[in-house]
Amino acid sequence: MDEVSDFEGLLAQVRGARAVVEAHRAALGRPALVWWEGVAADRYRALVDERRAALARVGDELGWLEEAVAGLLLIARQEAEVGRVVGRAS
Repeated sequence: MDEVSDFEGLLAQVRGARAVVEAHRAALGRPALVWWEGVAADRYRALVDERRAALARVGDELGWLEEAVAGLLLIARQEAEVGRVVGRAS
């Protein structure tokens, strides 16, 4: 496979992973066991909040990775185009 295809595949994987992480984070935001009271309920809600925060951090990191891979893909496409133009000129 060429570099452009490799970066396109990687970008698709990163975007997919980011979507999955966001879906998990959003699912934890739904009200759960609103009737549940007490120390255990408070601890459960705290753990859910911690998990949501961790998923948000992972989502942010995947966003950064997505931007980086998109930039590399752009460069690879430009280099491939230059190679085609130079190849035709020779």
